[in-house]
Amino acid sequence: MWEDSHHGLFFGTLEFVEKMGKKYLPDTPHKEQPQQRDTIRASDPHILLKKAAAALDCKPDEFIGSGRVFGSAKINRDLLMYFFWQLGVYTNEEIGNLFEVSYSSVSRTVSSFRKKLPEGRLKKLMDRIML
Repeated sequence: MWEDSHHGLFFGTLEFVEKMGKKYLPDTPHKEQPQQRDTIRASDPHILLKKAAAALDCKPDEFIGSGRVFGSAKINRDLLMYFFWQLGVYTNEEIGNLFEVSYSSVSRTVSSFRKKLPEGRLKKLMDRIML
């Protein structure tokens, strides 16, 4: 138990801890500060996916578990995959499991999406998720 305590303790409800995290932690964890990455990693990725999808006004059911995806559902899925990849706390395999695709599909999607990101519309969508 004590070996899990590295950086202090929080006493209070889960809501209090989340409030403090939102207030004092950046939205995107710094890649060289494992404590920040661990805080995001400790949260349920399914809940994070639902919140990010809500920011895009889409439902994850539109693209998770379905074969090929087209149109706005594909853009939303690719954007959300890129978002999880960019957080830097999940492996491609974990992201693939979340979206029900292979880890190599995650790699290909992120690679092609990174080329599209500078486009104005895609950058605006990414900014909506990050807020």
